[in-house]
Amino acid sequence: MPRIDVVIDIESHICPCCGEQLHKIGETVKEAFDVIPMQYRVKRIVRPRYGCRGCRQGVLQAPAPAQAIDGGMVTEDLLA
Repeated sequence: MPRIDVVIDIESHICPCCGEQLHKIGETVKEAFDVIPMQYRVKRIVRPRYGCRGCRQGVLQAPAPAQAIDGGMVTEDLLA
């Protein structure tokens, strides 16, 4: 199935603790079945994770969007 990526990123890539530049250390990917009339695809929600090499005081990541069904793998369009 074709896939589309929707990237949800943090607003600033500057560490709030020390002011150093944040570096991508990974990402969380959530896949959900989606539909366009007469076409199915997988919509991937990608949320990069960032860590600071300066102070190493944790990881920053944008919050996950709300889901149509908690823990489900379908979008609102497919439910409709």
